[in-house]
Amino acid sequence: MNYKPLLLEVTIKGNFKSFEAVIKGINRVYLVLGMRGAGKSAFGFRLLENLSYLKGKKAYALNFPSDELPLAITKIEDLSEIVNDSILIVDEGSLSFDSKNHFSFENKQIKRLMVISRHKNIDLIMISQNSANIDLNVIRLADVIILKQPSLMQIELERESIAKMFKEADVYFEKVSYPKKFNFVISKEFKGFVRNALPSFWCDGLSSAFKNYVFERKEVEDIKVKVI
Repeated sequence: MNYKPLLLEVTIKGNFKSFEAVIKGINRVYLVLGMRGAGKSAFGFRLLENLSYLKGKKAYALNFPSDELPLAITKIEDLSEIVNDSILIVDEGSLSFDSKNHFSFENKQIKRLMVISRHKNIDLIMISQNSANIDLNVIRLADVIILKQPSLMQIELERESIAKMFKEADVYFEKVSYPKKFNFVISKEFKGFVRNALPSFWCDGLSSAFKNYVFERKEVEDIKVKVI
């Protein structure tokens, strides 16, 4: 695990150095949103690698299907496996914490973790293509929101508060030639654009880690058709 700092591109509000100081010293809940292939996973794992290096915390990845993660990142299948003073990344968060299953055991667990993460000294990085796919409590409890380039209809179909953020960010994304490198950061200390390097362990396999995801067959009720 190594450290490559986020690089300031544009400041819209606040102070970037204050933001850096806070995330180095205080655990936060990070929410990363954006279209497919926009670089969300690469940013998320770079952030995880930076935080692990700076804070000396153990790193975990929940339900991450690839075997190409470094040994320094422990893959877990349940939140009960995580320990205090650690960092957790959840890629494709809607698969585990679907907004339509608000009262599921998994959604209740992640809400509890987010509420007490400060007490447990856990940094949480949640990645999803859009906010509508994940439980609303995840958004409510996020300390830092990172937006990547939105998809064609994303702004129109997003939750209203997130859509406003995407509209502001998209003006800048349209100006750059390689938007994957850029991230629109919103926090109490700073709002603006930053660039990130790839994680030291990044490879093509990680960028398509869910290619072998298996869809589970769900029980379907028989439909009786009445013939008249």
